This record gives sequence, structure tokens and C-alpha cells, in this order.
Amino acid sequence: MRISELSRHAGVSVPTIKYYIREGLLPPGAKAAPNQAQYADEHLQRLKLIRVLREVGGLRVDAIKTVLAALEQRPGLEVVGMVHSALSPPWSTRFSAGSEEWNAAADEVYAALTSWGWEMYRETPTFRYVVDAYLAAKSAWPPEWPPFSFTGLRPYAAAAQMIAKSEIGGTSATQLQTVPAADLMRRLVLSTVLIEPILLALRRLAQQDQALKMWRRGEEQRPADP
Repeated sequence: MRISELSRHAGVSVPTIKYYIREGLLPPGAKAAPNQAQYADEHLQRLKLIRVLREVGGLRVDAIKTVLAALEQRPGLEVVGMVHSALSPPWSTRFSAGSEEWNAAADEVYAALTSWGWEMYRETPTFRYVVDAYLAAKSAWPPEWPPFSFTGLRPYAAAAQMIAKSEIGGTSATQLQTVPAADLMRRLVLSTVLIEPILLALRRLAQQDQALKMWRRGEEQRPADP
């Protein structure tokens, strides 16, 4: 297909496509004439992925390059780390990694997760992100409320494990050898970018559901007016 057709099918303007080619996000088309190139279905699929990462994931060009590079490698922990690092927004708090307070929180988080059977590396950006977020939440926790600790987040951790198992845990060793690596990594990338907003929205809907049921029970149990 010509670049105008690629533009129409992908919903991306021609100047943007040319920009992606210059930046190395999209490979150039095959030369059909001095001023004309032909593009294949692979270009269309890659362009759709770039569009998702840009418009839904909000990733910068350099982060998209990192994700696309990961798609070309065999799945592994280091590749998953590359993807998560690119997809995670920078977390900026007043807590400094390596400080006494931060190290104590990291020990608390790591001890809790490992006691629940989790396996992870403390050096990954995602682990540091969790520690930063935990410290930020803990610092803002109202003192009159029950004490806030990471162990109290176990229900959230259990839900996260259940989701991760449905995304990754079902992949067998045979599949790792037979399914193209790019397909497995694309599944991880798309599920992270596309499903996380749905998970957030579902959680809020679940809060509405539980609140309505709680208030309804309260009304049913309220003594009738004499």
C-alpha cells in the first residue's frame, strides 16, 4: 500500500508517519519508484501499536523506542523490566531513594511481598515506584485513622497477582518456544496500556456498588419512625 493508504487505515497523518520513520519508530517502506514507497501489513500493525502507546499510554518517543526494542527480543525478566520502565510515569516525591526512611520502607515492602510468595528484584524501577508511592501515601495518611502499613495492602496484592496470572502465568514453556517473542511481548504491552485504565474504572465502579449496598443495608436496618 502507498503511504496515503497506510495513513487512512491507521488513522495517522502522512506527516506523522514520516516523522516516525525519521525517528526510527517505523521502518521505511520498500522503494517502488524514486519518490514512492510501498508499505506492508507489518507497517500498519506497528503504526497502530505506536498510536496506542502515544494516544492511550501517553508515552514519549524515546519511551516508545524502548518498548519497540523490547518487542524484538525474547521474553525475559530484563525485557519485562524494560517495558515496565518505559510505561511507568516518573514518580516524584520528597523521598530520596537510598535515604534511611526510603530504605526502611523498601525493607518493609520487600518483606511483605516475599512473605506472600512474590519473587522480584529490588533494583527494578517498578519496585522503587511502589516504595515511593507507599511512602507518599503513608505520609499523607490522616493520623486519626487506623495506622497505615504495607501489610494492609494484601487484598490489593492478591488481586494484582490474580490479574498477572491471567496475563502471563498461563503461558507454558512450550508456548515460549513456539509463539513468536514479539507476540508475547505485544500482549504484555497492550494489556498494560489498554487494560490498566479499565481496571481503574472498574475499581471505582466497584466502590459505587459497595457503597450503594452498604447504604441500602443501613436504610433497611434503620428503625421505623413511630
